Amino acid sequence: MDSRKIKESLANNTLKKALGTFGDSYVKERKEVYSDVDFEKLRRDIQRAKDQVVENPDCYISQFIENAEKSGAKVFVAESQDEVFNYLKELITENGVHRIVKSKSMATEELHLNDVLEQFGVDEVVETDLGEWILQLKKDKPSHMVLPSIHLTRSDVADVLNQQLPYTVKDDVNDIVSVARKELRKKFINADMGINGANVLIAESGSYVLFTNEGNGRLTANLPPVQVVIAGIEKLIPRFTDLLPIITALPKSATAQKMISYVTVVSGPLPLQNGTKNLHYILLAGERRKILEDQRFKSVFYCLRCASCLNVCPVFQQVGGHVYGGHTYTGPIGTILTYLLSGLDEAKDIHNFCASCLRCKEVCPAGINIPDLILLIREEVVEKNKSAVLDLLVDGFLKKDTRFNSFMKLGAYAGKVVSPGGNFPLFLTRKFAGQKYIPSISTKPLSDRYIQSSIKKISNNRVLFFPGCLVEYIFPEIGEKIIKFLEKCSYQPILLHEYGCCGGPAHHTGKKNAFIEIARSNFSKIKAIDPDFIVTPCPTCAEVIKKRYGEVLPEAKDYLYQRTFDYCQFVFETGFQNIEPKFDCIATYHDPCHLRRGLGVIDEPRQIIKKLGYQLVEMDEYDACCGMAGAFSLKLPNISEQIMKKKLSKAEKTCAKHLITACPGCLLQLRGGAKALGNDIDVKHLAELVE
Repeated sequence: MDSRKIKESLANNTLKKALGTFGDSYVKERKEVYSDVDFEKLRRDIQRAKDQVVENPDCYISQFIENAEKSGAKVFVAESQDEVFNYLKELITENGVHRIVKSKSMATEELHLNDVLEQFGVDEVVETDLGEWILQLKKDKPSHMVLPSIHLTRSDVADVLNQQLPYTVKDDVNDIVSVARKELRKKFINADMGINGANVLIAESGSYVLFTNEGNGRLTANLPPVQVVIAGIEKLIPRFTDLLPIITALPKSATAQKMISYVTVVSGPLPLQNGTKNLHYILLAGERRKILEDQRFKSVFYCLRCASCLNVCPVFQQVGGHVYGGHTYTGPIGTILTYLLSGLDEAKDIHNFCASCLRCKEVCPAGINIPDLILLIREEVVEKNKSAVLDLLVDGFLKKDTRFNSFMKLGAYAGKVVSPGGNFPLFLTRKFAGQKYIPSISTKPLSDRYIQSSIKKISNNRVLFFPGCLVEYIFPEIGEKIIKFLEKCSYQPILLHEYGCCGGPAHHTGKKNAFIEIARSNFSKIKAIDPDFIVTPCPTCAEVIKKRYGEVLPEAKDYLYQRTFDYCQFVFETGFQNIEPKFDCIATYHDPCHLRRGLGVIDEPRQIIKKLGYQLVEMDEYDACCGMAGAFSLKLPNISEQIMKKKLSKAEKTCAKHLITACPGCLLQLRGGAKALGNDIDVKHLAELVE
């Protein structure tokens, strides 16, 4: 990762404002435009159509070719980039092409087509999408799949036009658009060839479909005498009726519009004054076939290139696509496409930008599990690029309970020397953890505190309390309160005899083999106890034990899924009546990512907060990541810090006395950040407030 580029992006207030403003408004507007749509049904409909092509691509490629050629088009299936370039070179030569206009196409960006066309002797290649045209004049590259110039302000655009064109262009949208229209219309009229991408290819009719807001795609298709469509075979759908869910989803997901401005369906060559155009399809197939052969990644074929995953990504909102991206594709889905189309070397750094907040998975209209696919890439990177530090931490300590506990106790006593006030000094932690205070490790972890009371027999309802590393070692007082409340609710709390990490850090850093060993060890201990329930105050631990263990240990799947509960869900379902109201002030709540999106626990903590007597005031973006994300905050502390500041700023605007969360990791991030920034809001784990 290029730390210099990261720092430059974080210091770019224009970029941050543009991405942050769009991201915040997008979330609200997307919610509104989807309010009357059954989103899950829409996803299923898109997947159903795409599945047919995924399972039998050659059938639908052949069907498309047959129907397109019946209507007068020519179709060329390219198995490599060289075949694309050779076909185009021959086409350009045969038709005496000197001037080409293009509408926005990620497929042509992927091919770096403009540079290649210039090598063929073409005099001029002009992008006609307004954003792409500005970037072409600026000699810049897109930072977003749908909004390519989102990183530029209106003033930046005016400056580019003033430098490149013989006009005086005002810092005014109408003036900019007027100049663009005047310049680009000449290009359309004089062009010898038009090159379009395609949002959809319909096998049933041999048609292609364009979605645009500017109408440039229609002009590119209509005016030049030679028309070329370049698209990957993943754009295929079987029938016209399969187009409806995509028309419904794409504008809503891409830009939070109810409808796109122009939907253009072209079936066969368009008419000319003295005949018809030459229509040529170039279908990109080679690398796409390899994707389909990999069972792990074939769901990527569902992708609509809507970029909704970029729009909601907290990291993308901080650094943009020029940092979080490969040469062509950016953001979460861009990480996967870069890996699949350009190889591991180009993706080996950008996977680190994923904070695994699961928000991209939540909004993807095609239902692609983007975080898990990025994790597969991370596992391969870790396997092929050994890290001595990661190996030492995971294999040397996390896998070995006794060694891990000894290491943490040693750290506790060392911490007494450098953190007599209970927090490590900021100058020690700022570089690797961002601007937040880090509390020292307790010299008496939860397991040692509870060892005597655990002998006491209370009930036959046995609850294995799994505290998680932060509650075990950093916040043991939270664990004590949970244990007392469980006893109050007539449960028998039990702790593991020798505490061991749940394996979440190993899982999320791509150390798959180590994670399997940890899962197997912990499951063996759990089975030996055979509790009625497993309860943890850490959503990551809950998700890992409840779901992830079962993915690597089939014998554990049903056993753990049925017994494992996050603390909030368990208290709401079994101890809600024992919660006593004791607060009378405003509180706001931060949804931990893995609690809300990983476990689907959303309303339960809010009901508990209200039962405690609080007036709950929701902050904007209550479900956005706080920037902790475990190892992410250590790998990219500067980005983590900026995400945290944004979250605290939104919480402060509610005028709440307490910012409540239900995750010890979020607590560490937000409490430490609030203290370091001098923010008066008091950050609490929900379990601290329930007695």
